[in-house]
Formats: sequence, C-alpha cells, structure tokens
Amino acid sequence: MSTVNGLVTCDHRVGNPVVAYSLDACPRCMGKGVYGGVNYDLQGHVDELFGVNMLTQQIKKILTENRRPSGYGFDYNLFTGVIDQGRIGAIRSEIVRTISYLKFVQQTAKAGGFTYLPTEELDSIQNLTIQNDTVDPRMLVVAVDVLSVSGTQTSTTVVMRR
Repeated sequence: MSTVNGLVTCDHRVGNPVVAYSLDACPRCMGKGVYGGVNYDLQGHVDELFGVNMLTQQIKKILTENRRPSGYGFDYNLFTGVIDQGRIGAIRSEIVRTISYLKFVQQTAKAGGFTYLPTEELDSIQNLTIQNDTVDPRMLVVAVDVLSVSGTQTSTTVVMRR
C-alpha cells in the first residue's frame, strides 16, 4: 500500500476473513481507489475530528466495513441476490445492529478509560431510511439520524454497494 498526503491506495481486500472486491464494489474506498486522508487547517496543522463530526465518521466507517468476527461492521452478504422488500427489512435490521454495536464499542472504550465528548457519544437512532439508488440498482442510499448523549442530532448518508 502506498500513502500520499494521508491517502492510502486501496487494494480492495477488506475484512476478516479477507474478501477481495473490484474497484466499483469496494466497501472501503467506495470506488475511489484511495481511502483515508488528512485535513489541514489554515495554519497547516492537522485538523482532527471531534464532536458530531467524529460520531458521523464512526457511523460511516462501521457501515462501510465488512463485518468482522468481533461483530464490528456490516454484513455485506445481505447484498447477494435480489434486493426486494424482504431483503430491505433484513438490511435495516443489520444497520440497526451495526450502529448498536458502535454504541457498545464506545461504552467498552469508556469502561477502559477513554473519554468521549457528549457530542461524540452515541445515544440512539432517531430515523433510518433506505432507498435504492435511481442510477445504479446495486447501490442503496442509507440516511441515518442519530442522537448523541448531549442531545445533539446529526444526520449522515452512506452509499452502500454490493
């Protein structure tokens, strides 16, 4: 893997056990060929994420990674076959499970001494919508509204691909 400006060239091999994806179906880089990256502020310092931006990033990350044996990540096996209403229901349940697992991960980290800002800590899912992409039927557009422990509501949209 090569790294330039914090961007890592994706080899499209994700998960445990490792699954090889094609560029257009890779859940890590989402078809961009690179992932990661570093943002800099006006003074040239690394711009670290915190607050609701960190929470949003954690939600995007857990939904785009293939499920690990630990339970972290989304079970992309649900994308096999036809995505009908029954399958959408199963995908919805898996998204709820995945985001609930993120809350568990945060609580475990807190028990180990990690400190979250109240705007970074997940409290609950407020709304979840799943729509088929109108251009590419292999993609689903997932919009998630969550509430942080501070009472701040944040929304994020994740494009999920087979």
